[in-house]
Amino acid sequence: MLFSLLACPGMSGAEPYQCDIGNIGVPHSVYDPTDSNPNSSGVGTVGITCQLKNEKQTQRVQYTVALSRGFGGSYNPRQMRGGKGSLGYNLYLDAARVTVWGDGSGGTLPLRGTMLLSPTSPAQQVIHNIYGLIPALQDVYAGTYTDTITITLTY
Repeated sequence: MLFSLLACPGMSGAEPYQCDIGNIGVPHSVYDPTDSNPNSSGVGTVGITCQLKNEKQTQRVQYTVALSRGFGGSYNPRQMRGGKGSLGYNLYLDAARVTVWGDGSGGTLPLRGTMLLSPTSPAQQVIHNIYGLIPALQDVYAGTYTDTITITLTY
């Protein structure tokens, strides 16, 4: 799975802090189309790092992380392409794999978080888990399947 990044700072562009996103990846193991259990072994991380820009006051940073639909154009499910077809999967905010991580449309939710930056702690990093799931019993050909997800960080 490939990820591309897009950081969108706050509206004024004059925020006293800067935020970035990194540490991204969701590994999936080998998919067996005859296994009646979904493949839910994909757990990765998304790291958000914010730091003060020469600021002397404590700042509360609110951020949102949205994920795109990917190649398939849908959240229900997302689609990896490869082999001779596509393989459905999704990315979730929770370990129970109930809440689809998206942009707030199509029944999805973005990740929302808050960080407190102070002159004594001018930089912070928060790691959020990202949970993958490939539904069971998909009729697919052997091969490598990939998708590209755009991650948008707004603060």
